[in-house]
Amino acid sequence: MTTPVTFDSVRVEPGALRLGDEMLPLRLVTADPTTDVAAEVTWRGVGYRLRAWTFRERRRLLVAHLTADGELDVAALAAAALAVLVRPVPTETQDREVVGLAALAWSATAGARTPAPTPGVDPATQTVTLAAATGWRPGDIDGAPAADVDHWFAAVPSSAGPVAAAPRATDDPTFRSFRLED
Repeated sequence: MTTPVTFDSVRVEPGALRLGDEMLPLRLVTADPTTDVAAEVTWRGVGYRLRAWTFRERRRLLVAHLTADGELDVAALAAAALAVLVRPVPTETQDREVVGLAALAWSATAGARTPAPTPGVDPATQTVTLAAATGWRPGDIDGAPAADVDHWFAAVPSSAGPVAAAPRATDDPTFRSFRLED
């Protein structure tokens, strides 16, 4: 039986990803100029490529790993993030835990020196607000890096959100309109 890996703090720093007292060397890499920037961390002499999760992936993974009492199962979330966001996937249990947590840390910031603001709203509100403010399609928002969506949402003027359902403008039961409120 292995002891679960725990860390008091997780930080992305220039050139390193810090998990508690452990420092994993970090460097930015790109497969080609048309792809998003990824990162490579080194753990126990092996390089692992991490990519930041998309808005869709974050939403789905977080929902899938909420317990019945509303708590987040971080170990299960790190394992799922490892499978989706890391190549190659480590074989040893402790390596999987450490690199999975590193993938979550990278995803939370997407490598930004300043982490995206925590939106404090549900993903549907973020999507609807951004779509209304920018004209982007929800699918485009879903495919964007989650940290970018958080930055974009924070940049929408407060007069543009939140979005609330407005009373029907006609007697047609299939008609819906939306009103933006402060």
